[in-house]
Amino acid sequence: MIGGKPVIAMAYTLLATAQEKGVDLRFNLPGVQLVREDEGKGRVTAVIAKDKEGKYYKFVGEKGIVLCAGDYGHDRDMLHYYIPSADTVKINLYPSKANTGDGQKMGMWVGAAMDEGPHAPMYFDFGMVNAPGLADSVMRQPWLSLNEYGERFANEDLPYPFIANGVRQEPGYTKWNIWDAKWPEEAPAMHQTACKSLKSVYHDPKRLQKLIEDGVVKSADTIQDLARQMNLPYEKVKAEIDRYNEMARKGFDDDFYKRKECLTTIEKPPFYAAHISIALLVTLGGLRINENMQVLDKEKHVIPGLYAAGNNSGSFYANDYCMTIMGNSHGRAYTFGYLAGKHIMKGKI
Repeated sequence: MIGGKPVIAMAYTLLATAQEKGVDLRFNLPGVQLVREDEGKGRVTAVIAKDKEGKYYKFVGEKGIVLCAGDYGHDRDMLHYYIPSADTVKINLYPSKANTGDGQKMGMWVGAAMDEGPHAPMYFDFGMVNAPGLADSVMRQPWLSLNEYGERFANEDLPYPFIANGVRQEPGYTKWNIWDAKWPEEAPAMHQTACKSLKSVYHDPKRLQKLIEDGVVKSADTIQDLARQMNLPYEKVKAEIDRYNEMARKGFDDDFYKRKECLTTIEKPPFYAAHISIALLVTLGGLRINENMQVLDKEKHVIPGLYAAGNNSGSFYANDYCMTIMGNSHGRAYTFGYLAGKHIMKGKI
């Protein structure tokens, strides 16, 4: 999961537990600077925060300071410098614009080292061109995908990062997903997230009809009309669909070797198409850390008193987000935060 009720439930559990244990929680009070003793060569002892009225507050960490301020997905300068590929991605799915790399910046200002670039982004292929930020699993099942020239260009059943990187190589950095009226039976058979059963909220014909009415999904009774609505060359689209149908009936994808469960014919009207772009959820590059979550400087020396976890911390992802490991992102954040706290309580450094 990247969002929704499970994530809200986890956040609530953490918040309620912290409050129960008497943790002093402050909201709307972002950190802006760390305090490092001995002219920037000693221990990190405090964090300076600033409220919306411009008043500053100093919080002393007697045993340590943990940076967990998120990623830098809404800082265009950092994106351009650390993830140049993000220049081609216009849709940002992160609901808050507060993720501006504050933790990374505070760390670097006291001598911390950042991961070597380019950093790994978390790209997904559900940035709807006509509805940025909308995530809907019916339209982004591994149906036939065509680029802006009406050409099939990849195996549509690959993990999200692979698909996203493939689309980024195509003109306009977008694709069209195309499917037909058989989707209520075919989508669950693909065993994809959120569309695996008739009980799924995304597996609702009324929802699809609303998306059509809103102009997010195109619908037509002929391939020719569908191609017109997509503004793609009809003869090219028809040829690709004919080829795709031929392989689907045979049960083998000669061109890109997609699983046969996802190789479905496009022959029963009405036909559907969704214009999909690449979207950025979060960035995954951060401050270099050791096995204890202690932040390191450029010589790999520990900066005493300073720790990092979550998307503030680095030393984990090299080039891409590995979607094939379930709980990868949240699991790292929770586990590394726990380990940082555990090490702090030992009081060794």
